[in-house]
Amino acid sequence: MILVSSIDLGRLKLSEVEKEAKKFWEVNNIPAKWRSWREGRPVFSFLEGPPTANGVPHIGHLRGRIYKDFVLKFMRLQGYNVWAQGGWDEQGLPVEVETEKKLGIKHKKEIGEKISPEEFIRKCNELVDYYLKFWEKQATTDIALWLDLENAYETRKPEYIEHVWHLIKRAHQENMLYEGFRVLPFCPRCETVLSDAEVDMGYEEKTSPSIIVKFRVKDDENTYLLVWTTTPWTLIDNEAVAVSPKGRYCKLSVNDEFWWVAESRVEEVLKLAKAEGECVEVVLGEKLAGLEYEHPLIEEVPLHKSHDNAHKVFTGEFVSLDEGTGLVHIAPGHGPEDFELGSKHDLPITSNVEINGVFNSSAGVFQGLYVDEASKKVTQVLRSKGLLIYSGIITHAYPHCWRCHTPLIYRADRQWFIDISRIKSNLVDQLEKVNIFPPKLKERFTNWVA
Repeated sequence: MILVSSIDLGRLKLSEVEKEAKKFWEVNNIPAKWRSWREGRPVFSFLEGPPTANGVPHIGHLRGRIYKDFVLKFMRLQGYNVWAQGGWDEQGLPVEVETEKKLGIKHKKEIGEKISPEEFIRKCNELVDYYLKFWEKQATTDIALWLDLENAYETRKPEYIEHVWHLIKRAHQENMLYEGFRVLPFCPRCETVLSDAEVDMGYEEKTSPSIIVKFRVKDDENTYLLVWTTTPWTLIDNEAVAVSPKGRYCKLSVNDEFWWVAESRVEEVLKLAKAEGECVEVVLGEKLAGLEYEHPLIEEVPLHKSHDNAHKVFTGEFVSLDEGTGLVHIAPGHGPEDFELGSKHDLPITSNVEINGVFNSSAGVFQGLYVDEASKKVTQVLRSKGLLIYSGIITHAYPHCWRCHTPLIYRADRQWFIDISRIKSNLVDQLEKVNIFPPKLKERFTNWVA
């Protein structure tokens, strides 16, 4: 049997159908009836992960909200009472960044200079009020997502903020709140730290300098350790060099000098240096441990003259023999692995870069320079001192701020943390009781919790 639709699709005006449906829902108060409670029915609870009201919703937002609506409508048809709580994320950096763009603010310090903090807060609230209308109508009511908007939670409201403070208080009472000192990723433009999850959201291609530098071995005027870096500015805070303990390292004879380079990197390094050399000695990395070197910027950054337990070679399992020179310069204040090695060997944790990406007074001749400017000057200084054997550029994936797309910097700082390890096992146990669809996504949640 062939079924033929009785609807003339050519004459069907979907916009008219939509208007009639909405009119019917409004006249008969359908959304409120749909949300009404029926005695004795099981409850399906839905607390919306709040969208940020810092812009107009786009088709991607609508798609996600339609997915939510499918589930809510289905559960209601299954006989459940549906508790569908709406919510809005209305404060924090996404709103601030959008407000700053509209006001022409380029740096955080301009808040307080060009505009008072109170006025800036008022502008942020005005921006939220403006965009919230679009979210409530276009991204909720117009697509028949019947959330409870009258009682929607708003993150800028005192009752929500008080609840957050209550949570922090509880963490303090349970001895889970602590101030830690560690290397973390910062956005110098937003002047804030980012979580690991936020870092993963913002990888973009970046062109960076690529240089190979000579570190002169102490008491051996013609012998050098060769290190490679794509962040020359971190050399200002260098405190050590790391080698692979079981890696093979060559002592290259190049003209009247000797260069220590990983055996696997000799050919590439000589090619970049446009030099010819001969390997006159091969040792394991662990044999280089303990060698002391002269900091390449010792005159420019006098602070390093007072660092006694520093400027030595240490071993590190994280050192790669597949890139660079096989010797890694260690700046404990600017890399998580560097920080761990520095803490292990009681090295100075030097971090002379402020939260805005500018070097402070302890950075010597580099004081007042932004990290990118400092990289250029470091390269110039090293070249003038005859310590630069290669200078080029490299394009690679690099973490950027997902809010403003500024390249991140890593720096040691004090931050407040909640010790989740105290409750991690319970979190994992509770997660096992949760049905996640599609099932393949469960591993993502497990990795996040664990």
